[in-house]
Amino acid sequence: MRLSIVAALLFTTALALPAAAQDMRGKLQEEIRMQHERAHELQAYGQSDERMAQEFNNQAQQLEQHANMLDGRAREFRTMANAQMFNPHAREQMMKFAEEMDNYARSDRNNVAFRRRMANEMTNSARGAYDSARDHEARAQRIQEFLNSLNSQPPNNNPW
Repeated sequence: MRLSIVAALLFTTALALPAAAQDMRGKLQEEIRMQHERAHELQAYGQSDERMAQEFNNQAQQLEQHANMLDGRAREFRTMANAQMFNPHAREQMMKFAEEMDNYARSDRNNVAFRRRMANEMTNSARGAYDSARDHEARAQRIQEFLNSLNSQPPNNNPW
C-alpha cells in the first residue's frame, strides 16, 4: 500500500512539473514585457528632461541678454546724469533710474544662475533616466536569454 502512495505522488508530481514550468515561463515573459515597457517610459522621461534643460538654457540666454542691455542703459543714464546738463533734481532722478536698472539686471542675473542650475539638474536627470532605461533593457535581455535557455532544454519530468 505504501508503495502505491509513493507511486501516486511521483505520478502527480511529474504531471505538475510541466504546468509549473509553463507558469514560470509565462511569468518570465511578463517580466520581459514589463522591463521593456519601463525602459520605454524612462526614455520618454529622458527626452522630456533634455527638452526642459534646453528651455532653461534658452531662458537663461535671453535673461542674460536683457541684463546686459539694462547694464548698458544704466551706464547711459549715469553718463547723462553726470554730464551736468540737468538740474540737480533731474540728475537725482536719472541716477535713481540707473539704480533701478542695476537692480533689474542683478535680478535677471540671479535668474540666469538659477536657470543654469536647473538646466544642469535636468541634464543630469536625463542621463539618469537613460542609464536606467539601458539597465531595464539589459535586464529584459538577460531574462530573455534565460528563457531561451529553458526553452532549448528538454523538460525534466523525472523528480529524481
